[in-house]
Amino acid sequence: MALCVPLASCGGMRHIAGTRSLRGPQPSLSELEWAIAEHGVRTVISLRAPRTGDPAYEAQVATCERAGVRHVALDWSARATSDDKVDALVAILRDAEGPVFLHCRNGHDRSSLAAAIYRRVVLDHDADAAAEELDFVPHGHLPLFGYEAMDEAWRRFLAREHREEREQREQPSAR
Repeated sequence: MALCVPLASCGGMRHIAGTRSLRGPQPSLSELEWAIAEHGVRTVISLRAPRTGDPAYEAQVATCERAGVRHVALDWSARATSDDKVDALVAILRDAEGPVFLHCRNGHDRSSLAAAIYRRVVLDHDADAAAEELDFVPHGHLPLFGYEAMDEAWRRFLAREHREEREQREQPSAR
């Protein structure tokens, strides 16, 4: 298991697999500004639904805009994230300017799945290494009480990835 230490002065925010990219809970504005200034975050991906009209949400978006940082809000549920929503994250990660900051409300479940996907898609880590992001220690993801949906979404993601790889291998090469 990889050593993971929360960053000093920043709640439960932590680096993803030794990169400059981060994962964590919903940041305060000062934490967000700190992540942008100190870690060079260029893309913020909120795994929560956009909350237009909510002052805290609007302030987060405005902070990103002022800093020239891309802000994306995805509407993931920690208890039922669809393959389409996972695919949307994959597309964003493939085009994202890094470092990225992935966050959800508490930084345990949705952020764990998103960080595992980040490690597979962006860092090309093997499935077992990437799955460390879904560990209870140190990330706090507990696959009980409905939150096992994150592990199920991870397994579906890997199954679809393997199926796509197999289909590519089986296609006759164009000559």
